[in-house]
Amino acid sequence: VIGIMTPGPNVNVENEMMNMRPEGVINAVDRYYVPNQKIDANADWEMIMKHVTANLDASVQRLNETLMDHLILGMSSQSYMGGEKGSFALLEHLQRTSGVDVTMGAQSAEQAFKLCGAKRIALLTPYYPVIEQNAHSYFTSRGFEIVHIEGLKCKSIIHVASQGYDALRDATLRCAE
Repeated sequence: VIGIMTPGPNVNVENEMMNMRPEGVINAVDRYYVPNQKIDANADWEMIMKHVTANLDASVQRLNETLMDHLILGMSSQSYMGGEKGSFALLEHLQRTSGVDVTMGAQSAEQAFKLCGAKRIALLTPYYPVIEQNAHSYFTSRGFEIVHIEGLKCKSIIHVASQGYDALRDATLRCAE
């Protein structure tokens, strides 16, 4: 049983995890409360992060009822907050609270970069600078050189999940410049 925590408005995480689910594995999904508010500035993302922080422990408690074997935080932005120190503090907190190993976006991306030998990276994010600054801090603390950050400044959590091929292709090409 894999416990998956994701914000209520995030319509992609559950579907993607179901598509990747090996036969015999159960995905237990908990959608914790985060308003699908309009995002126009850093302050809006800061408010979303406050809602996430306020609701994570209750989400873990609900997922603990499933006797899960592993926990996944299905929202990458929270995994970067506070840079390296904040990220690993959250990881340890979730492991302690859940009693199982935890997978988060920051450490997963770092591991993927290391596996392919990347040392210089560009970050393509759906976020505003408040999240990007934390991601930049995390990766530079972990030994990566950030050569470009391309923030899409999505207007809501649902907007994060609705980026089309053309927009993502163009943003990726800007990262390669």
